[in-house]
Amino acid sequence: MLPTIEVRYDPIEKLKVASGILARASNDTASVGVPLTRLAGKASYGCTVDVGAEAIVRELTRDVSEKGLPLFEKLEDLDWVLENLSSEDPAEWCVPSVSLRARLLPLMWYLKGNADKALDELRRLKDALSSRDQMIPKIEHFETWFVRLIQEKKSTQHEGRE
Repeated sequence: MLPTIEVRYDPIEKLKVASGILARASNDTASVGVPLTRLAGKASYGCTVDVGAEAIVRELTRDVSEKGLPLFEKLEDLDWVLENLSSEDPAEWCVPSVSLRARLLPLMWYLKGNADKALDELRRLKDALSSRDQMIPKIEHFETWFVRLIQEKKSTQHEGRE
């Protein structure tokens, strides 16, 4: 069993659909999260028929209470998530892959209202990915979509000022 402490940011999920990262909207997806095993320093949670589930249920309950609940509060803080995803250490990230990080970090900066930082991060992370990208759509497609999104927003803001 691999329980994960996860948080959903609806604006991020909408952007993931718009960009093609997700085929369709679903209330079953989370934006960021960390496996409870990593938080608790365990390889896995499991039980056997011989032993039964009572011990693992107690262990899970304790670990969720002691390790998981404090992480929920952090994951709900967009500034904490940005700091987490900005780390160069993959063990710190609240996403499972470099490919997902290369898309979510710019989206998070965009949501914070910092389009320039979002573009800078996207280009930096795209360069770092090189041929290691493991997601569809490819990072180049995502970049094209993201640049267009920012240009449209800036154009709309500019028109509103006139």
